[in-house]
Amino acid sequence: MAGELNPQSKVPFHNLEQELRLRDLIGFVPQHDTVLPDITVRENILYSGRVLLGGQLPDEKIQEYIDFLISSLGIKYIRDQLVGDLLKERGRAISGGEFKRVSIALALAAAPRVLVLDEPTSGLDSTAAYSVMKLLHSISRQGIMVVCVIHQPRVEIFRLLDDVMTLNAGIQVYLGKAAEAQLFFEQLGHNFPATSNPADVILDVLLHYSHAPHWKENQPSGIGIADPTTLIEVMKKRRAPWPRQLWLAFCRSIIQQSRQTTGLALEIVSSAVIGLMIGLAAFESRGQFFQGIYHYPFDLLSSAVEYRLIAEQGLLCCLAIACAAGPPGVKIFGEEKLTFYRESQCGHSRSAYFLGKNLAVYTALGSLYRP
Repeated sequence: MAGELNPQSKVPFHNLEQELRLRDLIGFVPQHDTVLPDITVRENILYSGRVLLGGQLPDEKIQEYIDFLISSLGIKYIRDQLVGDLLKERGRAISGGEFKRVSIALALAAAPRVLVLDEPTSGLDSTAAYSVMKLLHSISRQGIMVVCVIHQPRVEIFRLLDDVMTLNAGIQVYLGKAAEAQLFFEQLGHNFPATSNPADVILDVLLHYSHAPHWKENQPSGIGIADPTTLIEVMKKRRAPWPRQLWLAFCRSIIQQSRQTTGLALEIVSSAVIGLMIGLAAFESRGQFFQGIYHYPFDLLSSAVEYRLIAEQGLLCCLAIACAAGPPGVKIFGEEKLTFYRESQCGHSRSAYFLGKNLAVYTALGSLYRP
């Protein structure tokens, strides 16, 4: 697995700046990877790119950028492979390091200026962690600020860092060049054995302080970020319109439907129950059927004598509606809850996601019952 960006990439990241005008957006990679398992690597990344860049770029350029991104991050060989689930697939899913690269690609699909990662090496072995950090180091050389929250980095990873901020109980102890961190703590009277990892020694030192004894004065110069209001406006201009997001969510859900046999069986059963309830609601009792309220001649009710059907019909209709919303609700707020939250926080429309899932569920069911 490559640890750096592909040097043969044809399109650098910063080439998008001219077409997107402002790139002052922040991409976030959570600690736990949230990638839909039922679609391929490319389909996951392309969906995010179409939603987050569809307002300013044509689909052809988005696909070109996503293909470049996949190639640059070293995951081209799995681009058409289903992501799978590490806990359920038993070897048929992509590896942990590949999961992390796909998560990074999802964040970079929006062409952000700053990339923030929460413990990108968590759960990875030493080799995979080093490979991911080399990749992030290479990304930082493309004009993107990379900020990582990381614990216990191996010495090779520590040497990749440009600047370091160390915290103790939420208080800043050091902020400056990573190469100068050891000298700073040595001036405080702490020894660094020749064979030790400087990061481990610094973490041990921090455990002995209940408060920060000194402040590092020489702080690194950062990249200026636009006002939050401006960032929101830029994000709104970039992302695809709501109808387009609805269509994209619908198409993605249809693809998922075709690959989920268990979920499809559940939806077939629920649709049968819904049909039964609607049939019972419209069933005659003793030759009478509730017809509603008359407008003329202003009789309160119809000629039906079985007025108890009013409550029964309302109850059955409410149950049918609840069952109709069940399968999409289970998917979104159960299996796909983390994905739903991650995408909504990145700027995806929540309503488009939910309605697209609903439409896909019942479009798939309708095709099954079609003669």
